[in-house]
Amino acid sequence: VLVKIICVFYKFIEVFMKFFTNIALLFSFLIAFNSYAFADAQVQIIHNCADPAASVVDVYVNGQKLSQLDDLGYKEATPYVPIPAGIDVVVTIASQNSTNVTDGVIQTFNLGQLVDNKEYVVIASGVVGEGFNAGDEGREIAFDLKVVDGKRLSGNPTQISVSIFHGVTDAPAVDVYIAKNTENYTETPQVSNLNYAASTEFLNLSAGFYKIRVTVAGDKDAIVGDYSAPLTTAAGLGAVVVATGFVSPED
Repeated sequence: VLVKIICVFYKFIEVFMKFFTNIALLFSFLIAFNSYAFADAQVQIIHNCADPAASVVDVYVNGQKLSQLDDLGYKEATPYVPIPAGIDVVVTIASQNSTNVTDGVIQTFNLGQLVDNKEYVVIASGVVGEGFNAGDEGREIAFDLKVVDGKRLSGNPTQISVSIFHGVTDAPAVDVYIAKNTENYTETPQVSNLNYAASTEFLNLSAGFYKIRVTVAGDKDAIVGDYSAPLTTAAGLGAVVVATGFVSPED
């Protein structure tokens, strides 16, 4: 009888341990599943729509307006904010002082699914209204959200990673020349034939004060503009340089 009792006891222990093991595996699976389901991408939003009709906007992501997305003005950018990955991301652009996602809607976009832990920059570009000069024949300049790769850190403490985005609706394709401090521009541009709504790969530059010359693509004497970029304190960081506004505002 004692032997039978011991056998039954050990059988009970064996069943209990299997049950406990299965519960533990299920619990671990649920943790892993929830971690995946609620993982975030990191997203920065830049307001680059030069149309005065959208000079200040509210931004909703999947129906929610974060504090960083309230009253976003032209030429302003948010910090990187966490946005859920693995689900469709619906972004609604609304007029300033909107009270909810259906109030004062300018346009809604489905960005699709973002990748967990990936960094993105979403650039509001184009124009809301009609009657604007598109520059090139057939160019589509309607208000849109352009999604490009982001980069918060350069990966090198002495360098800056810089991507350039062409966001000027009435500018032609351009070449970009970059020179540090008092150096002369090189004969060959660092960026060639950059079209509207396109961005470059990240260029690695040492920290310092830079001057930037933008010319019509293929013609270094057709200067669109000269600009300065004070990047002396940006070592170790990533940045997006955005060409913005209008070449001919009167048009």
